[in-house]
Amino acid sequence: MTCKTDAAFDHGTMRAGFAWIFTVPTGFCFHQGSATEDSISSLLMAEAIALRHGVTTAVELGLQKLIFLSDNQTLIRAINNDTQVKEIFGIVKDIQRLSSDSVGFTFSHISRSSNVAADSLAKRSLSSLLY
Repeated sequence: MTCKTDAAFDHGTMRAGFAWIFTVPTGFCFHQGSATEDSISSLLMAEAIALRHGVTTAVELGLQKLIFLSDNQTLIRAINNDTQVKEIFGIVKDIQRLSSDSVGFTFSHISRSSNVAADSLAKRSLSSLLY
């Protein structure tokens, strides 16, 4: 199973929309969610929050052996302990703590073209907040 996450960010309003989509290997979506927030400092912060939403949802659903996918390579490197990014340090630690209590959570980078559904849902979530 996979969970694709993404965020949409409006620099002018400092608002973000988040999306997370859970799919089985056949591509069938069995759960998805979205949210919006104000006072987000950057796209990287928004991407990290979106991934945290996905991990939190997976834990709440009792899922195991799950691959989390994001098109933000900086975020994935930070979660996999390849690099530290001060701006998202606390959120990364939240994600690592949540995932350490679960069996088989892994984090990988995907291309933007492979993340279209989550991107679209995040943009719809943000646009509903803006209008």
